[in-house]
Amino acid sequence: MRLLRRTSIAVVSVAAALTLSACGGSTDGATTGESSSAIKGGVEAGDAIEEEAELEADSQGLSANNVCPDVSPADILSCLESNGNFTRFFLYFLTGGLGYSLEGQFNDGPVTVFAPTDDAFVALDYEVFDRLREDEECLSKLITHHIKDSVYYTDDLFTGGSKFLDDVGFSAIEESSDGVITVDGAVVTSRDNVVDNGIIHVIDKVLIPNGFEECPNP
Repeated sequence: MRLLRRTSIAVVSVAAALTLSACGGSTDGATTGESSSAIKGGVEAGDAIEEEAELEADSQGLSANNVCPDVSPADILSCLESNGNFTRFFLYFLTGGLGYSLEGQFNDGPVTVFAPTDDAFVALDYEVFDRLREDEECLSKLITHHIKDSVYYTDDLFTGGSKFLDDVGFSAIEESSDGVITVDGAVVTSRDNVVDNGIIHVIDKVLIPNGFEECPNP
């Protein structure tokens, strides 16, 4: 099994992969060169990302996009909205103007989104829901914790060492001997889903960022 875990000194590697996205480590290798401006314009970079993912997926016998395979063209927001299993995550994008700012972020370049399902939100403690409802800053902190600059396939998550974990704000990424990948305890149930402006990894648990406990508790 592979393990990437943040400790006070170093990262331990055992023997099989774990996944999560962020802004350190393999950023240069995972992005499509100077694609920021192309993505802003709308098509070129997205096509390049999709072609790369399709080649990789074909070689593994996998679909390049299981989240919204019938939506084309598909960006991150339209893909999540069309699926029907991410209504809470999508709603929180839109709450208090957050959707506008994140859409701008997406347009500036490719990103990786760890998208919790509706069931993942249902499983949250009521206390967390209260904080999300009452404090827009806490809501923004939680949602943006699931969004990482640049494109990270699951294999990329193991290449950045402890700096990668620090940059993305995760504690551990692991892959079991039977190929199940977890990020801070959240199982990646569908990985490497490529859309025009990045990649979506579906997870079964909401990721709580460091410092969230400092948010006001109504």
